[in-house]
Amino acid sequence: MARRMTTILGTFAALSMVVAAMWAWNDARRLAEGSARPDVTLWAVRSAAVALVAAAQAMILTWVVSLIYRRDLVGDVLRLFAALIAAIALISAVALGLAGR
Repeated sequence: MARRMTTILGTFAALSMVVAAMWAWNDARRLAEGSARPDVTLWAVRSAAVALVAAAQAMILTWVVSLIYRRDLVGDVLRLFAALIAAIALISAVALGLAGR
């Protein structure tokens, strides 16, 4: 029961992250209007959206796909690359956000 509840909560969290990332990507121009350098802030918001989607993908691979399929090397590599992309995009978002102030 606990594994099923974790899977359901992880799925809802990942789907919420994807919806939030899509909203951030679409409204990035409006969110960046008030900054000193809106072009840099625009890319900071979009990098944060990419980081959010990559983290959601890693969560989906962890909780949903591993429930259906056995854990194997391909799944582990996909999770590793999704986490790596999320980390790189998050670092880029922070750097661009500081530069856009």
